Amino acid sequence: INAKLTDVDFSFNDFQARVNAELVGKITNLASRSAQMIHKKLAGQLGKISSAGHQLIDDAKRRGKVITDHYERREFAKAIAEIRTIIDIANRYFTEFKPWQLINSDRQQAHAVLTDSLNLFRIVCVYLKPILPNYCARVEKLFAEQPFVWTSVNDLREDCSLNEFVPLITRVDSKSLDKMVEDTKREQLASG
Repeated sequence: INAKLTDVDFSFNDFQARVNAELVGKITNLASRSAQMIHKKLAGQLGKISSAGHQLIDDAKRRGKVITDHYERREFAKAIAEIRTIIDIANRYFTEFKPWQLINSDRQQAHAVLTDSLNLFRIVCVYLKPILPNYCARVEKLFAEQPFVWTSVNDLREDCSLNEFVPLITRVDSKSLDKMVEDTKREQLASG
């Protein structure tokens, strides 16, 4: 198939909004806040997963079958919707327990909430790897792991070191989006 940029039904504004809201705002932000607090307050060490965390993780793992089915049928929007549900649950959990406040009154529970949140983030990234391999490669480095495979969702991360958090992605701005479009058009013209 020799598709041209003009053949694609694609909204760059929608792309920009989705990357910034979903990938940066929901997914990456959860990892950033959790990992940075682990490093600043807890010596860069993940703790134990709580019982509530195990329930959330089990639910996320059960969703893997549905996500697999969507990927196999090339229903990427449905797979993303299911993955989005997991990250929404993880963010609600993080916000409900407020580990940034909890760390002052119950260090052990705050440690568990951060560990739970990072494990949920990691599972989401295993599920995203088929469509965001470069992003997920950075996440693998954060957890000091071998490249994720689908069964990596079963490998929980507890009582281990977490690498220093480095930005996984930056917000998409209109200027860089315009440059990407122009570069693509030039490449298409050059290739004939």
